[in-house]
Amino acid sequence: MDASRKSKRRADGDSSDTPEKRGPGAPASDKDEGAEDLQFEDPFEDEFESEPEEEDDEGMDEDDGEDDEGAGSSSRQRVFRPGVDKLGEGEVLDFDSSAYRTLHRLNLEWPCMSFDFLKDELGFKRTKFPMTQYMVMGTQAAKADQNQIVFIKMSEMCRTEHDDASDSDNESDDETEDDPVVESRIIRHKGCINRIRSMPQQPHIVATWSENSNVYVFNGERHIRALDEPPAEKVTAKVQPLFTHTRHSTEGFAMAWSPVTAGRMATGDCASGLFVWDPAQGGSWEVNEEGYTGHTDSVEDIQWSPTEANVFASGSVDCTVRIWDTRNRGGSALHIREDIQWSPTEANVFASGSVDCTVRIW
Repeated sequence: MDASRKSKRRADGDSSDTPEKRGPGAPASDKDEGAEDLQFEDPFEDEFESEPEEEDDEGMDEDDGEDDEGAGSSSRQRVFRPGVDKLGEGEVLDFDSSAYRTLHRLNLEWPCMSFDFLKDELGFKRTKFPMTQYMVMGTQAAKADQNQIVFIKMSEMCRTEHDDASDSDNESDDETEDDPVVESRIIRHKGCINRIRSMPQQPHIVATWSENSNVYVFNGERHIRALDEPPAEKVTAKVQPLFTHTRHSTEGFAMAWSPVTAGRMATGDCASGLFVWDPAQGGSWEVNEEGYTGHTDSVEDIQWSPTEANVFASGSVDCTVRIWDTRNRGGSALHIREDIQWSPTEANVFASGSVDCTVRIW
């Protein structure tokens, strides 16, 4: 794991269609003071105007003997292999729109280092177009007091994979020609947001890792509800955190909610600090004072077991992944010098990948 992930860029300035169902929140009667004017970018706006005219067959025959590898292969689409292929002078990488069923670009006021999809009630593994998606993201603004938590609803997102085709034979009956729609609501935030995560059991509860070494928990329920229906009253952007964790000695990036126990979370910082949070009465949290000791460098990622309430894994710049049991903070139950991925169905099975080009099943 590369230590360079500890650094972050600072800004220089600058999925179903059922109308009766809602997203992560239910309708409310609240109008946002900080709704951003966001717009989708059209990635195909000038594509056909910029393409060179095709040569006729006669012209192609004349050029067959001239640099066949250069002129001929440059017009043919191919996959770029990082570390193997090199860009020629004047060459730039471009994407193949046919590789995506739908592709839309969204421009924000500030760069975002972290985002999360919000769990909704529109259906699991939905495939029918147009799509609707809810998200939350955290900004990296030029000044600390300009940062925001941005809740976004993107709707009317149609299929785009055949936009380059000359015919419309592949269009399906469930698609429309409407432009995508984006709605947003914000909560002001102290400092740049290194990481943001939504609680899977209650998507409106959002945790943020701030550059000021604090971890905050916010309630964005009213803001998410306002994405579905225009509120009758103002939804303020000034929201106090439900809880603030101040025991980390420095900023960090590792953060994960437990998918098994609602409200349980783990956070790790750049000085090897690792803490587990447990929900307490009154909408607060209890955080163990000592933390979990074992890592010797920045904790970069955390992942809870998908089935075990007391087991989680942490990855660090010290080149180890450690498996922890929250019932024993004295040390990790296992540590390996590889990347890790839990099995989504088997509690005691996970896979690991190493820099020696091996994959192991544990």
